[in-house]
Amino acid sequence: MLQISISSENGLERRMPLKELTDDIRNLARQKYNAAYAQEILSPAYDSDVWELDNQIRVTKFDFTYERKAVLLCVNGDKIQVSQFIEDLKAITALRVGTCDAVTLRGMIRYSIRCFIESGGYQKAVALPDPPALSMIGYFMDFLMVLPYVSPEYLSEAKKKLAAVRAKMAEFKRGQSRACTLNEFKSYFKLDDVINRFFEEYENTSLGSYFMPFIIFWKVTTILPMRVTEFCVTPYECLRQDKDLYYLTVRRSHLKGSSSFYPKIHYYRIDKDYDEYEYEIPKALYDMIYKFQTATKDYAHPYGLLFSTEYTLSCNVGHSIKATSEKTFGTDQMGILIKDFYSIVLVGKLGMSLVDEKMLETRYLDTIDGSYEMTDDEIMMLQAKHTRHLAMINLIMRGCNPMMIREFAGHADEVTSAHYYGNVSKTVRCATKILYDKVKNQRHSNKNVKTVSEVNPLSLLIDTSKQSVAVDHGRCYSPAFLEGSIHDCGNVDGKCDACQYFIASKENAGIHNEESFVDKELEYLMKLLKNEKIESKMLEFQVKAQQLESDMVNLSTYYWQEFMKGDRDGEKEKV
Repeated sequence: MLQISISSENGLERRMPLKELTDDIRNLARQKYNAAYAQEILSPAYDSDVWELDNQIRVTKFDFTYERKAVLLCVNGDKIQVSQFIEDLKAITALRVGTCDAVTLRGMIRYSIRCFIESGGYQKAVALPDPPALSMIGYFMDFLMVLPYVSPEYLSEAKKKLAAVRAKMAEFKRGQSRACTLNEFKSYFKLDDVINRFFEEYENTSLGSYFMPFIIFWKVTTILPMRVTEFCVTPYECLRQDKDLYYLTVRRSHLKGSSSFYPKIHYYRIDKDYDEYEYEIPKALYDMIYKFQTATKDYAHPYGLLFSTEYTLSCNVGHSIKATSEKTFGTDQMGILIKDFYSIVLVGKLGMSLVDEKMLETRYLDTIDGSYEMTDDEIMMLQAKHTRHLAMINLIMRGCNPMMIREFAGHADEVTSAHYYGNVSKTVRCATKILYDKVKNQRHSNKNVKTVSEVNPLSLLIDTSKQSVAVDHGRCYSPAFLEGSIHDCGNVDGKCDACQYFIASKENAGIHNEESFVDKELEYLMKLLKNEKIESKMLEFQVKAQQLESDMVNLSTYYWQEFMKGDRDGEKEKV
């Protein structure tokens, strides 16, 4: 049933179901619009053909004249029906304000108009646009249910079409579900390496200043799984130092995870739609953000946000970012920075080639051995939202409180559905290979080379750059054991293979080198996060997380040895 949002006598918003669109409801919609207009959320007047909703991050336009010519043609010039449809769509839209974000609301309007066009203005057989969006179809059905002039016959046929579409979409999703490709993981680590090198070389240049919001975004969102919008509303006063500890204040949306039982109201105001949280960060990241604060302090920071469109424009030397109607630096600007970084830095300066999934699949079909791995000078264009997956793994590896991890995820379904989590072994293999190739190239170029024990085989994930000592069947990285204490040994009853600090040798790696085992471990942890009784499983989560870290290190070591053996065998074949 269609849910609308209305204002109560005390001024608070509340949800209620709508069964029928009456004249009284239409008047209520107009009143609600005028109230939002007074708060500068909606503009211009209610009777305008195009509305604008300002949520302090971006201005979203609602165009009720969308494809008007097509609307008129589909009803053979019956303007009365068209006019009534548009007025009713306006009323429902105004009443839906507060129930969802602005972009979703705009999609609902456009989808309803498309359905109206393709259904012939309720005169012909029902036609649903293809490809359909199930959430939008559901909204359109709810919309039809409250319109007094829609016939029962039309509704009955629409429901049948909806059921068929849902079945088709379910089949499509099953066919499309796949493991994340190794090429995607490779691109993550390649990009991380490029960003680090770029920062070192261009930190104090106009180009470095231009890309600084993106660099900070990458550094933050690979350790804190934030959405792009959440990152963009980081407050200017976001840093705090307490002795040798450094903290970052970020904003998290509390609007995700809404349901019919616990509906959440969208106020379209930063201070009401987001909550502030503080997290410990490395000193290097603290220093980077502090320097950015200092550089931008004399520029406009609307709503007290960290990032300044005015500052970014001042650093723009013929690049893509242009002045917009939005006051704040938002997701659109971040998207432009990411595209510019790929084109200017990766392609322009480093000579790399951009590839996408479709190109790689074509390559796969054209090769005899079915190989479609990227070359060293190729990289995939990655989406900003995907950093959340790596960050989630990071939080687990660092033994964070599972309640905090679940809160970070936004809603439980997203935690367990991401395909990255079931393929962490590929992440380990990729990270190890990237590092191995780097060390190998350094050796061949006679540069200063670090030993394996001095480098981090998992790059973004875990730190194994510690001293170790040889023990039976492997090596021990326990700080206590290195100092002569057997405290950690007592915790596992002397069983090295059960200890988080033990890395098995290749010939004795056993189950630790089995990719499926590592993948299942992380999958199990993700399921624990979804458990309603997670509070009672804190200890189990922490123990399993420690075991997973140990097994990932073991797996990384095995991969390293595998790469070394491959190189040695290759040299023998040449001889």
